[in-house]
Amino acid sequence: YIASQIRRNQKTQEFSGKTEFKLIDEHDFITLKTLATNSHIINRCYNLKTGEIVIIKFNGNDGKSFELFHREKQLYESLKIHHSYRPKCLGSVRKDDGLVLEFIEGEELEKSDMRTFSIAEKISIIFNVMISIEDVHLNFFLYRDLKPTNIIIDSNKKAVLIDFDYSRIEENN
Repeated sequence: YIASQIRRNQKTQEFSGKTEFKLIDEHDFITLKTLATNSHIINRCYNLKTGEIVIIKFNGNDGKSFELFHREKQLYESLKIHHSYRPKCLGSVRKDDGLVLEFIEGEELEKSDMRTFSIAEKISIIFNVMISIEDVHLNFFLYRDLKPTNIIIDSNKKAVLIDFDYSRIEENN
């Protein structure tokens, strides 16, 4: 009940039907830092046209990373409401090869010193994560990679859930 009340109070952007990704020219970006290279190449980039810092997540070279990448892309295409508890997908580069995602300034929950958080802030973080997972589940996906490294705590001490590539479509939707 409380999570529903909090979600109702959040600013959301409504979409109708399937989200169509805007194709963005990858030459509009300068890579500032490569953040991860496990199954995907994840770059923090500067957009020369808008001045924004973004994340560009590129598909890896093996079959497993290809499958995970396309699951994540499918999830972003399916979400009809954008909550501030997960990054917004701004578009794609190279058609099916890269997602341009909002950059969330903050640190991973795993690296946060939770002793500096009040009880109310800790409860808020739990609800932020619950609402984000509920949003994914309401769109017939299962979020299957919940861990402290996939939760970013921003400067307002709000939790943002990231890394949706292990999500999968719920078969009995």
